[in-house]
Amino acid sequence: MNTKLLIKDLKKTPQQILAYFIIGLCINWIKSINLGMNAWSTFNQGITQQTGIAFGTASQIISVVIIILSIFMKIYPGYATIINAIFIGYFINVGERYHLYYVSDNYYVNLLLIVVALLIFNIGIYMYLSCNAGAGPRDGLMIGLVKLTGKSVTVVRTSIEATVFVIGWLLGGTVGIGTIITTFLGGYTLDKTFKFFNYSSHKIHHTNIMSYFKNVS
Repeated sequence: MNTKLLIKDLKKTPQQILAYFIIGLCINWIKSINLGMNAWSTFNQGITQQTGIAFGTASQIISVVIIILSIFMKIYPGYATIINAIFIGYFINVGERYHLYYVSDNYYVNLLLIVVALLIFNIGIYMYLSCNAGAGPRDGLMIGLVKLTGKSVTVVRTSIEATVFVIGWLLGGTVGIGTIITTFLGGYTLDKTFKFFNYSSHKIHHTNIMSYFKNVS
């Protein structure tokens, strides 16, 4: 067992947990502004509408399904993939319970807040991906398709989220101007965030679970 690699990745856990808190908070922040949620949240809410399960729990279930589908695409989960699936859903529920965000009574201020939340959300994604201990289910799918197709983060993420947005809407999820902003600006702003921090999703190699069980010579 590669104990050194496991310990190295475990030391990055506090940074990852902070990143998941930021991501979960921003997801719920955009949802609470009530001008439409991001694509995955629309999908989550559609599942909630059809099943009655909690919003954050729907996120966790969807994460597990994506992990299974990704394995069939030879995109293998890492340590961070597992804790991502657990903690983001948990922090969404925490944010919803304690209202850890600001919402204005002014329509235009709320539009600005959606963009701010989206930018902070993207920084959270970079924070945990830069640990290179595995990508979350949704981001792992994105990175796998970026490497597979050679397309940019802007193209791949926007394509994924547009598809998810339509499915979520058909299931009864909330759609509004916020959904449009996050769906069609999300990939672009994430791409720019990666470039700002000099992070290449084409070149970075993430540790997967099987890496810990390889013998070290």
